[in-house]
Amino acid sequence: MPTSFAIRLDMLQERGTEFYLLSDRLDQGPDAFLPCSVYTCASTIDLLSVCFYPQDLKFALFSYFYPGKPTHYDVLESMLRLAKKYLAHQLRADIVKHLTMIYPSKLAALEEHKDLRVPDHYSHSVRAIAMSQEHDVPIILPAAFYFASTIPPAQLIDLHLKRDDVAVILSGRDKIAEDAFKIAWSWLFISSSGSRCSSVVQCQRRRLDVIQKLARSPGDAHRLFLNTMPHQYWQEEDKENGSESEDEVDWICKKCLREWRCSEQNGYRQIWDWLPSYFKLPDWDKLGENSQQLED
Repeated sequence: MPTSFAIRLDMLQERGTEFYLLSDRLDQGPDAFLPCSVYTCASTIDLLSVCFYPQDLKFALFSYFYPGKPTHYDVLESMLRLAKKYLAHQLRADIVKHLTMIYPSKLAALEEHKDLRVPDHYSHSVRAIAMSQEHDVPIILPAAFYFASTIPPAQLIDLHLKRDDVAVILSGRDKIAEDAFKIAWSWLFISSSGSRCSSVVQCQRRRLDVIQKLARSPGDAHRLFLNTMPHQYWQEEDKENGSESEDEVDWICKKCLREWRCSEQNGYRQIWDWLPSYFKLPDWDKLGENSQQLED
């Protein structure tokens, strides 16, 4: 059950403008929110008397008094609850911004803030899905579902997700894997570039070599966004094996490499643009509009 606390208001205000908003609402009467009042102690220090569930207050205060560390998901959930309860709109906006850094709508940002994923474990996506659904943060769902799709199915079933969510994740996983071959890696399966290719036989042999290596691990195809692109991976592998030379024939001709790279990059972007549809969600623009309406 909720517990009453008294906290130094000046210390809170130093760490977040939402606490100014919180204290300002105290003048709006007892119906502004649940039991909360400011009083002055003998030392003339304003104290904020609040009524919270203990774990919510503990997590929220920890994030303010110990900044600079990755914020645990328990803290994020607690602060979303507090933001809703006390109509702290700026606090909610800050938490949503933090979540969209972890689960972005842009492919280029997918791994940019991976250090913010806490716990740094595959189950982080399951926590994010539940958080998104409970607190109306739809914009993070596609990326959260994608991360969940990389969890082995046997383990996914044991993570206490809703049955419908498990079905959507597994279905999306299969569709992404299929489009990885059909779209992202399609250049490998088309006929030779012909007259534009300066080494048709060697380049075709390299294509077949890459296809064979991809075919040995088809179960990893859905992880394409978390792995190195094939044109980068195999080029790096050749360098590590010492097979690179000044002669383009040792790798693949520049014209084919340029086409391959362009095709892969466009294919990856296309699949990412379609990511919400794989998990039966509205498109990115609609998800962004829904999130913005909730913030307003």
